[in-house]
Amino acid sequence: NTIAFTSDRKLMSLIVKNKETGKIILYSKGAETSVFSRLTSEAKFQQATESFLKQFAEEGLRTLCYAYRELDEQTWSNWNESFQRAAADINDRQQSVDRVSLEIEKEFVLLGSTGIEDKLQDGVSDCISTLRECGIKVWVLTGDKQETALNIAHACSLFDSNMKILSINTTDETTTRSRLSVCLSHFSENPDSEMIRLSSESIGMIIDGKSLDFVLQNPQLRESFIRIGTKCSSVVCCRVSPSQKAEITKLVKKRNKSICLAVGDGANDVAMLQAAHIGVGISGKEGLQAVQASDYSIAQFRFLKKLVLVHGHWNYRRIARVMTY
Repeated sequence: NTIAFTSDRKLMSLIVKNKETGKIILYSKGAETSVFSRLTSEAKFQQATESFLKQFAEEGLRTLCYAYRELDEQTWSNWNESFQRAAADINDRQQSVDRVSLEIEKEFVLLGSTGIEDKLQDGVSDCISTLRECGIKVWVLTGDKQETALNIAHACSLFDSNMKILSINTTDETTTRSRLSVCLSHFSENPDSEMIRLSSESIGMIIDGKSLDFVLQNPQLRESFIRIGTKCSSVVCCRVSPSQKAEITKLVKKRNKSICLAVGDGANDVAMLQAAHIGVGISGKEGLQAVQASDYSIAQFRFLKKLVLVHGHWNYRRIARVMTY
């Protein structure tokens, strides 16, 4: 069996049978948050693996965890029947498959982790710097670990060395609310406030996927989050799922009167591209799903500068002339 990756599970699994020994083994790969939460209580090397993952992430590498589980014939047979029924479900197929998949994706034994280098394309740093100089707020929504996302943000000039970084990395709603209040105090308009009030141009924010879950489910936290985000010069959302990317895009569109442009290069960016006012797909090794779902297509990220600042300006003038004709 092959259990495809979904944004809710953040796992992909494969069930194979060794013809020589007859053993049935489930192999899984995915984000460390998903794998670690499904390990057996006797799992070894977790602490060492976490250390390696942190080291990989600090070097800007994209990380994955691997685990396995041995299954007996009866367990696999019973599960396979449920899996086949779920796959044939007409009404809620994806939800049924996810539910059945989670029944067997547990009690893992940790195999290890990998770190893969994902180099930035040429001209990314210059493109983002120019867009920021033009007063355009830049948000990065990524599935990478926080350390990896932070490293890449500095590498592509999204964050600079003089910038104050507000970090939101919480495990429950109460802590999330408290942390958002602290972050919001940096923008206090009360002149008697003891908190040092910084210019929005020198503040950036980074938030992880678990904290975003609490934010997006609570209207008050959602309002606080968007108030902070719109005041920051740059925002990074890490470990986010495709559905969260779309929700954040819709939230920014609803809260602000500005035009929202989304850029993506893979299938996991399709929902975000369709949620924005304008979607720009980058054609490359990730496939053509993003290109097919977008309004405009470019070959490399650096071409976004000319698309927005040159062709965008020309289009603005053409439309203005037509409106006043």
